[in-house]
Amino acid sequence: MGEVRLVEHWRRPAYTVKSVLLLAILVAAGFVGNYFAPGLFTGFNFLFGSIPVLLAVHIFGVRWGFVAGLVASSWTIVLFGHPYAMVWLCCEPLFVGWLLSKSRLRNIFLCDALYWPLLGAPLIWIFFQYVMHVSILGTIAAMLMYWVIGITNALIASLLLTYLPRLSTAGEQETQRSIPIHLLIFNLLMAIVVFPSVIVMILNGKDAEQRHLDEMLGSIDDSSRIALYETKLKLQKQQAVLSELMHLSEQLEVKASGEQFNHLQMAVELLQKSYADFQAIYVGDVNGNSIARFPSRDKHGRSIIRMDYSDREYFKVLKETHSPVISNMLVTRGAPAIPGVVIAMPILSNGSLQGYAAASVKTDVFRDILLKARINPQHLLTLVDGTGKVIASTNNALAPLDTFASCAKGTMTRVTSGSIYRCMPNQTALMPLWQRAQKSSYILTSPLANETSWSISVETPFGPYQRLLFKEHIKSLLTVLSLNMLALVTSLSITRRLTAPLRRLSQVTTDLPDRLLHENVKAWPKSRVTEIDQLIDNFRVMSAALRQKFQEITQVNENLELRVEERTKEITLANEELQREIAERKLTERQRDYLTDELVSHVQFLQTLINTMPNPVYYKDLAGRYQGCNRAFEECLGISRLEIVGKSVNDLFPPTMAWEYDKSDQELFKRPGVQVCESQMHFADGQPHAVIFYKATYQDIQGQTAGLVGTIVDISERKKAETERDHLMVELKQKNKELEGIVYVASHDLRSPLVNVQGFSRKLGKSCSDLIKIMADLEMDEATRAMVESIASENIPKALKYITGSVEKMDGLLSGLLRLSRLGRAAICFDTIDMNAILAKIVASMTYQIETAGARVEVGRLGPCLADGEQVTQIFSNLLDNAVKYRSPERPLFVKVSSEEFPEGIRYCVEDNGIGIPRDQQDKIWEVFQRLNPYETQGEGLGLTLARRIVDRLGGSIWVESEIGIECRFYVVLPKPYVPD
Repeated sequence: MGEVRLVEHWRRPAYTVKSVLLLAILVAAGFVGNYFAPGLFTGFNFLFGSIPVLLAVHIFGVRWGFVAGLVASSWTIVLFGHPYAMVWLCCEPLFVGWLLSKSRLRNIFLCDALYWPLLGAPLIWIFFQYVMHVSILGTIAAMLMYWVIGITNALIASLLLTYLPRLSTAGEQETQRSIPIHLLIFNLLMAIVVFPSVIVMILNGKDAEQRHLDEMLGSIDDSSRIALYETKLKLQKQQAVLSELMHLSEQLEVKASGEQFNHLQMAVELLQKSYADFQAIYVGDVNGNSIARFPSRDKHGRSIIRMDYSDREYFKVLKETHSPVISNMLVTRGAPAIPGVVIAMPILSNGSLQGYAAASVKTDVFRDILLKARINPQHLLTLVDGTGKVIASTNNALAPLDTFASCAKGTMTRVTSGSIYRCMPNQTALMPLWQRAQKSSYILTSPLANETSWSISVETPFGPYQRLLFKEHIKSLLTVLSLNMLALVTSLSITRRLTAPLRRLSQVTTDLPDRLLHENVKAWPKSRVTEIDQLIDNFRVMSAALRQKFQEITQVNENLELRVEERTKEITLANEELQREIAERKLTERQRDYLTDELVSHVQFLQTLINTMPNPVYYKDLAGRYQGCNRAFEECLGISRLEIVGKSVNDLFPPTMAWEYDKSDQELFKRPGVQVCESQMHFADGQPHAVIFYKATYQDIQGQTAGLVGTIVDISERKKAETERDHLMVELKQKNKELEGIVYVASHDLRSPLVNVQGFSRKLGKSCSDLIKIMADLEMDEATRAMVESIASENIPKALKYITGSVEKMDGLLSGLLRLSRLGRAAICFDTIDMNAILAKIVASMTYQIETAGARVEVGRLGPCLADGEQVTQIFSNLLDNAVKYRSPERPLFVKVSSEEFPEGIRYCVEDNGIGIPRDQQDKIWEVFQRLNPYETQGEGLGLTLARRIVDRLGGSIWVESEIGIECRFYVVLPKPYVPD
């Protein structure tokens, strides 16, 4: 019975406030469980997030379980530095949820125990080996760690579901939910094994990790102490050797000269040869200049004994403190010029500085010390000066004078109370946490001594120690997994044997009363457990007693059923008659309700329809009372519909208007049909409006006139516009007449002075010719004659030429203005025009211009149009003339005239390959006196203006389409002749 109830429980819960709150808590708890995941070992954390996720799978199903897993595992991107852990952590709720929905038993621990070997562990292996390229040891350790953590969390989730049954009933009605005994026993047995084994594994792992860490830190400290001691000892020896040279220099006196200098130089050379740690030794005076040095010559054989070291930092310190100085890293001067450090000893006399003795020490000396000081070959020892420059290092990647950065690509954290730090690499997208730990290192930096700023840094990688830890962790994890799997098999076997009789008893007693009515139950189970066997015997006795009682009840029921059957027949007949009457009545009511709804719907539709009309609409009965109206009528009168309905025109309008409106209504009732009349009406604004009434009568269902419906059109604005239009037309005609008169008078009055200027200019030119002839007979000096002839034959004729040209240009402008003014007065005679004849005449008249320009004009087959022949000639003459004027000098001019017929008219196209018209000039060329190239091409700028005005008068249109430097196309559309069908 318990199993059946469990299977029925696997359904989608009702989403109540309680269940939604529980789901939100589980999702948040999953994330928090991973966020606060405690560290087990270096690079591994115990992720508790799968506990709420598995609870969400069991309670809310696979979909919400997957959402909870996705939210909980999202923190692993930050925690581990890669998103791949989300794959197997999100697959876990999907796999477990799928198994729970397919299996009869609701054992969440068993489902999770199947997930890890079948899918979880292979996924980890694939991603770690083939995506992140992790070592096999690390992959196995991670795979086993996730496996152990996963089944441990599954056991905790199973225990919560078993011992907190109210979790499983979230979103359902409060019912007492039973717990299967096999789950109680199974979970108890597994908890006895799993929890102690996991705790022992964690304690053992931490102990091993601490043991190896202590060993590693102890070896770092030993290497550091040995390196410090040996380096200090070496420096003391070097200072002692240099002290001998200092004492010898004091005896020979640094300021002496001659043979003493030779003795000093010999002492320096002898000391250099006897002590191989120095790469150069020299003695300097109080100003920093060397007076004895070895090597004494460079590679070219030049003497380098005298060198200036006064700018060196160690000399400045020595001069100030009168104490021995050990310098930081520098490049030595002279031969050889290589990186090194300098030890300088002051030469004092009576407390005052007389000079100094110095030696440049080879860095290889310190590297040999560091190599010998290593306790572990994996230790990396580096000697660093006070400026952070490398002096010597066992790390082959570091050379002398390199800048030393102990943790350039990571983060330093203190691990002991001393000076040991851990350098953890910065997080990258594809590096797990434990792999970052593998690449981490432990660093101990120790200062050398008080007299120098040097320090020694000892660094050891954690990787070799981690491999040892991985081997121990793998052994522990395999042991725990083996114990858990053995416990799993044992627990399943024990729970099955213990609960089998109870499960069989549950099956036998299911629907026991119904089965006792049809059969005698004999297949009772047996058990070796005393309590269970006693329970089975009690059920056997109870079933026998129930069977006897059921037989007695059956006999009584049979007698009672016979009596009930007779009474039922009588009631049935009465009910059938009553049902027929009720059905007929309901059918009639439904028909009535349907017709009523249809009528209401139609009325609402019609009212909505008239309300959307912008013009006022109303309707009246035969008595002249308003029966209804739209919103526009209400706004027109300024009152509501309730105040209008039931009233007549006498109640709403002044008496004069009311009498007129009522009279027209009565006439319409006498002659039913449609009535249109114009009248005056006062609107809500208090002003009279000119309106048109459109009225029509309507009939009732008997075909008799029942009333009228009318609409009102306000024509006040139209009346006002018509009056203003008539007034403006009169003013326009008067202004046009005045303008034409002004243009005509101006052109006529201006022509007279132009004719005089032109005539006198010709006469002056002739006078110049006569003057030249007279001068030929006069005697005068050559200079005067040449000057007068130049004025008479060149200057005056040239000026007269400019005057004549300007006069002709002004005359052309006046002629154009005169034509433009006469254009509006010229009568138009519409006729069918043969465009082929018109174009042939125009081309013939322009033959000289066309040949002079070297142009070719092609006229296609042109259709006829309905227009004035003389004015059409002006249009196309101007277009062809412009094509010749604005031709391109780069190619021969080609002009093509064609036509195309449309339903609206006929379109002509004048196309040329001239210079083209810029887009920004295509609207300006139609204006008066506008030309494309006014300084290069002759013309008045009136041709296209005349063409457009002529086309407008003919009822056509004209426009231009052009591309600069390629072509230009003028389109002219004119009406086409009427052709009868």
